[in-house]
Amino acid sequence: MSRNTLTILTLLVTALLAIPLAAAPHCTLGPETRLNASPERVTGVTGVQAGDQLAVSWTSYDGVHYARLNERLEILTPDVMLFPSSADARPGHPTLALTDTGFEVGWSARVDDTRYPYMQSIAGDGRASSSAQPLHSPGDGVGTAAQSVHASLLADGDGTWNLEVARFQDGMRVSLQRRSASGALQGDGIALSRAQTVLWPRLARVGDRIVAAWLEGDDAGDIRLAVIENRQMTKVMSLTQGGSGGAFALLADRGRLIVAYDSWQGAHFDQYLARVNLDSGRIDRTPLANSAAHEFDPLLAQVGNSFVVVSGEHFEGRLWMVVRSVADGDSVQELARKELTGGLSYRAGALAMDGASGVLVWSDDRDLVAQRAANVLAARLECSGLTGAK
Repeated sequence: MSRNTLTILTLLVTALLAIPLAAAPHCTLGPETRLNASPERVTGVTGVQAGDQLAVSWTSYDGVHYARLNERLEILTPDVMLFPSSADARPGHPTLALTDTGFEVGWSARVDDTRYPYMQSIAGDGRASSSAQPLHSPGDGVGTAAQSVHASLLADGDGTWNLEVARFQDGMRVSLQRRSASGALQGDGIALSRAQTVLWPRLARVGDRIVAAWLEGDDAGDIRLAVIENRQMTKVMSLTQGGSGGAFALLADRGRLIVAYDSWQGAHFDQYLARVNLDSGRIDRTPLANSAAHEFDPLLAQVGNSFVVVSGEHFEGRLWMVVRSVADGDSVQELARKELTGGLSYRAGALAMDGASGVLVWSDDRDLVAQRAANVLAARLECSGLTGAK
């Protein structure tokens, strides 16, 4: 080998060694900020993103709460009680929708032995309307016969879609109504399903279509998807035939519906990411976790070319919060893991990403188990190495 050739090879090796290796994708959870003014028996948490702000609502044994923060975790609107409640009138899980002028918060509460759905408007600056408005009244023939159990809101132009689950004597009914900005019903609504047990109503917009989703059955049931076009139901699909579904989260992506969902596997919940083609009905599934661990309560966001899923995990008597990604080609990677030391409960709240960073909201009962209470918490989630992330 000539000296010149050896010199060239040496230079090439040196140049190759100088090229930095791509770092493995990972995420980091920052310090936590508590949103509730004092520990409470939290029963549900949700959130919705509006630019660089995040609105959060939660229900507890003492009522319905609301707070607003920015992406730096600065509290813009501290813990506000929207609807106080008593032991016999505890509110159902909250739902939040982003509107042109602010937010809508929805929940259900018992009044005179009947549970009604409520909605309250929140201005963009965090000011709540004067009072919560029931969506049904005792004399309208709806509230007198039904117990409104769950609801989900989705803003749509100058109105709001409300996916409601109500309990009647013969079981539960799932229906979709559209209301104007003033709260007036528009049309007769759309009857979607009847079942003995219905949980987890969710709404998503996929292009010009509205997708309503719910779980029929107990904690392990069938996740059903109804496609609404021009205010008509055009298709109903089953995501988890055979009664294996659990909690789930929805996301729209390039005309598809993306669903992260729990799946009961005999002794524990696994998790899957499903890509649903609403035109052909094709469903492509990717397993997210398949072990002896109990995975539950997913949150879902898109970061670049990847989908990020945050969920709770019970494993060998310990409680964790786990962040995973699913990239093109179904490559699944664990990005972060945080042990909720000493905790017994975890409830998903919201995951709002702006590029590779964002805010994660949840509740857990660390250090509060003896009080049977929990904190509502927020933390920055910083991710790197995800393809296409800005």
